[in-house]
Amino acid sequence: MTALSALHFVVFIIYIWLTMYVLIKNPRSKLNRSSALLIFSFAVWNFGSIFLRSSPVKSNALIWQNINSFGWIGFASFFLLFSCIFTDKKRLIENKFFYFFIFFIPAFLIYKQWSGFLINDLVLRSFGWNSVWSKSIWPPVFYTYYIIFISVGLLFLLRCMKKASESYKRKQSAIIFYTVLAAFITGTITDVVLLRLEIYVIPPLASVFSLIWAGGMVYAITKYGLMSITPQSAAENILSSMSDSLILVNPEGVIASVNNATEKLLGYKESDLVGRVA
Repeated sequence: MTALSALHFVVFIIYIWLTMYVLIKNPRSKLNRSSALLIFSFAVWNFGSIFLRSSPVKSNALIWQNINSFGWIGFASFFLLFSCIFTDKKRLIENKFFYFFIFFIPAFLIYKQWSGFLINDLVLRSFGWNSVWSKSIWPPVFYTYYIIFISVGLLFLLRCMKKASESYKRKQSAIIFYTVLAAFITGTITDVVLLRLEIYVIPPLASVFSLIWAGGMVYAITKYGLMSITPQSAAENILSSMSDSLILVNPEGVIASVNNATEKLLGYKESDLVGRVA
């Protein structure tokens, strides 16, 4: 294992720990789950890089390059999703087409990577295998996708940082905004700009620099209570743990929610009951 592979391994372990930490804070929260997905994409990116840098055979290294593409292609979509949830963009969050849009693009680009149209070659350097972008149109398409998605997410955070009525929300937004921006700039330089210029003095370290990003999110969690148990989630936990059956209906008499006791009593899942007339 090379020194760079060892670094990726350590960073991978940190990302896995951070993923579990965020989920444990409040597994029911959409914000927590989107954060966990984002951090886990960084973990996948580093996991593939462990074997990519140390593989003795180029063909095997290319396979690992494809595997970690789930991380380095998908993270931009997870960040945009996180930003929408954090800044309460309800119209986007509740729009099914939005989810199709933000996940279809990375899925298609991952397919292109596995087909050899993004990174299609590797060059052996002192620190291990280094990626070479193809000469096709698809690398610029990828750059456009991830730059736009990250920029839109940053714009949402910037607006929240300036206009949020709660001071803690502005502070949270500022922490996440600046750490994301720092990781975004440094990672783009090492993994895109230098590689396109065929400068291989510095290895691609975007997946490592993203620790700044993940660290900022976790710091916001511990410092200002982001993603901790909210009154809404606390109420949901109380209702779900009740031993008595409970059915919530809207003014029209349509079932809006049921607790776990009701599911056990009736033998149906909540998804089977919600939407029916009580």
